[in-house]
Amino acid sequence: MRAVSRMDYTEISVDTKFHRHLIGKGGVNINRIKELHKVTVRIPPDNEKSNLIRIEGDPQGVQEAKKELLELASRMENERTKDLIIEQRFHRAIIGQKGENIKEVRDKFPEVIINFPDPAQKSDIVQLRGPRNEVEKCAKFMQKIVAEMVENGFSLSVPIFKQFHRNIIGKGGSNIKKIREETNTKIDLPAENSNSEMIVITGKKANCEVARTRILAIQKELANITELEVSIPSKLHNSLIGSKGRFVRSIMEECGGVHIHFPTEGSGIDKVTIRGPVEEVEKAKQQLLALAEEKARCTSPTTRSATTDHHEERRVPALAADPAAAKIPPSSCIGNSGGNTIRSKVREQHRWGPPGIHSAPPWGQKETRGAVSLQGRGRQPLEESPVGGMTQEGAEGRHQEVGKKASEIEF
Repeated sequence: MRAVSRMDYTEISVDTKFHRHLIGKGGVNINRIKELHKVTVRIPPDNEKSNLIRIEGDPQGVQEAKKELLELASRMENERTKDLIIEQRFHRAIIGQKGENIKEVRDKFPEVIINFPDPAQKSDIVQLRGPRNEVEKCAKFMQKIVAEMVENGFSLSVPIFKQFHRNIIGKGGSNIKKIREETNTKIDLPAENSNSEMIVITGKKANCEVARTRILAIQKELANITELEVSIPSKLHNSLIGSKGRFVRSIMEECGGVHIHFPTEGSGIDKVTIRGPVEEVEKAKQQLLALAEEKARCTSPTTRSATTDHHEERRVPALAADPAAAKIPPSSCIGNSGGNTIRSKVREQHRWGPPGIHSAPPWGQKETRGAVSLQGRGRQPLEESPVGGMTQEGAEGRHQEVGKKASEIEF
């Protein structure tokens, strides 16, 4: 008589939120358990909202499958998902070349699944999933890694004259290697065919400062290099730098390639730093101060007094051919919209180069209600004020015209 194998079944209760994890992606988890223990497992569909899972098969297989499913569910109940906020710029460094760095982290926390976002997503969220305690330990470990990267990620640039770069490197790279090792910093020099003079130091801030001091000391030994600070009102800095840096670059090139550093715009700091060979630094200082004085004079107004009656809006006849003899009627300083009056006539007859003379009545200023300001270039470089055929001597004479013409106007 043929023996009939005995069948058994059991039911276990597992929270429905874990059912999909028991099944696994594409049924990989539940299929493995079925094949291993020769059982059938019925997990209720979501619409039934039932916690009961039924296992049928050989008694021994049923008990083994039950044990494994309960262990898996217990592990999931203790599982936690944690989102770590780590700036995307650090992701590549944490992962490492060919994943070497993150492999060490995963080996240290084998029960934790670490997922980095796709670079195209530009997301800062790194997801950790696993047993609660292990996830917390892994999170702290990774945060420590990021903190070290931030601390070691400080960077500063040191301008070193190109001709001294080979001395900084040393024979066979001996000098730069020694500085790197002793300061525990990363030091990058520009390519030999590059026009850049900047040496970039990266590492902890204190270490970078030490490395910079040592590099500057090498340059100082090789050349008579000095550094000084010049106080120039911050409001003039932009005009001294010039469009795309043309003014300050011109001074640096003319003075043997000295370095001129202006403070950050809007900082309100007046100090400008000049560094280079002693003689060239002094030369650059004088040029910079002369240019600053030039720019300051360009905005200095000349003021003549006129009673407020003269500010009425009336038209006036044209100025006399001889500006010195021109007598302006008392009732005609401004005119309608400034047309055909002192505002336009003074500009027309006493303008040279861009810009010319500007007149400004003191609207609403009680203490100077009788004053009219005439403003123009007190002194202007020839390259900025081209006058056909004008000589340097001719330009010098015209430079004084604003103040002179102001005194010639009678009210």
